[in-house]
Amino acid sequence: MKLTCLSEGGGFYTPPCHILQWCGFTLLLECPIDLSALAVFSPISRTHSSSSSSPPCSDDDSLIRAVPWYKTVASLHLWDPSSFDAVLISSPCGLLGLPFLTRKPGFSSSTKIYATEATVRFGHLMMKELAFIHTEYEWYYGPDKKPGLPDWMNWTNLERLQMELKRIVLGEKQEELSGWVHLYR
Repeated sequence: MKLTCLSEGGGFYTPPCHILQWCGFTLLLECPIDLSALAVFSPISRTHSSSSSSPPCSDDDSLIRAVPWYKTVASLHLWDPSSFDAVLISSPCGLLGLPFLTRKPGFSSSTKIYATEATVRFGHLMMKELAFIHTEYEWYYGPDKKPGLPDWMNWTNLERLQMELKRIVLGEKQEELSGWVHLYR
């Protein structure tokens, strides 16, 4: 039996995520997203105009003024989703990353996903609320205009962030940008 820790969890924002391998069976325990990443993005301000030419990360507040992106669990994007035989979800927060996992190429439609009815209902409410908040940001800032990484994810803008926010965006080693994704619809 082998237990691989992908995320030790950070309390409410990110429940722990593990992969359990036993007798040729691979089980993913939880599939969260890191909601602490939302702390990096500026709340919509009534004084800020969407037509203004302020940069994605302005000096006045050091928060990113853009449509939020979200962090998946560190290292989960490195695993082949076809290797999972089942996914076990025990909390609504552990359900939020499931759409990212299921849309990955190679995720098998035969993979079983287990969760209680209460977990699914609360998780669904959380997903709808997150999608609504994201829609408000898009309405205010406009959708990402070009494919690929957004403008705020360049090193010049990231260097202007405060140290605590850099740690959220870049990880502990200040060099990790993988795992950032645009929200599901």
